Amino acid sequence: MNNIQFDQELFGRLAPREIEIVKAASEGLSIKESMERFGVKRSTIAKHRARIIFKLSCKNISGAVGMLKDAGII
Repeated sequence: MNNIQFDQELFGRLAPREIEIVKAASEGLSIKESMERFGVKRSTIAKHRARIIFKLSCKNISGAVGMLKDAGII
């Protein structure tokens, strides 16, 4: 699989809101700051982050940020 296919497949795993959550994390926003930006509860941000980590098979949100940065998605 070449990099372009990998990038498209990786991007396709995440919902648009999940990508926004990863972008917020890449900007250094905390969960509290993300809550304020998106106008949602703490549990909503935590659930999004957990789904992102699961979908990308990462250990944490930092790993997800790294993967999406490496792929040129964020």
